[in-house]
Amino acid sequence: MKIFSRDEMVADASSYSLSPLKPRAFVNQLDRMIFAKIESFESATREQLKLAHDADHVDGVLDGRLPNGFGNKSPAMASSLLYTVGSIIAAPREAVCPEREQSGRPVTCSPTSGFHHAGYDYGGCFCTFNGLLVAALVARQENSVTVCSSWMATSTGAMGRRTSSNGMACAGSASFTGRAPMRRTISRHCAHAGAKSSVPIW
Repeated sequence: MKIFSRDEMVADASSYSLSPLKPRAFVNQLDRMIFAKIESFESATREQLKLAHDADHVDGVLDGRLPNGFGNKSPAMASSLLYTVGSIIAAPREAVCPEREQSGRPVTCSPTSGFHHAGYDYGGCFCTFNGLLVAALVARQENSVTVCSSWMATSTGAMGRRTSSNGMACAGSASFTGRAPMRRTISRHCAHAGAKSSVPIW
């Protein structure tokens, strides 16, 4: 398994949330396993972030003029965002690389979190940019996929067990409709928590 991780992904968010520290802790655990291989990658660019997000929001956060998803204007946090999004771009890019067709496609991993609450022109609940949507749009731009979808709201089930913030996640997802280049958005109601999530389709 190829794990796309760099030290620059981790930063002090000056928050009670431990989300920014998760990549390092997760990778430290996987690094002990013989099947895991750490891979470097390029950071995301402002232009890639702007495929999904409002340009003023992107520039404002990265230049320290607007608050990030943690509610502060930390330069260190802003810098790390380019690497967390860069990781989620790099992992699927490697997985669908045509050059891997003959030798077998690798299992890839982006040890990142904190994407699905972010809206088109705002951040919140520890999410600044929606890296999932950015990665999907980059893949589409690079013609590595023809149809792609991206879950932008985390289920309240076994992974994360988030219930109180689910409404915020849905609001963040919905804010992209009609703005990011999505063909349509399918809404799915989660019976287990009465929550609603959006799935953009290109």
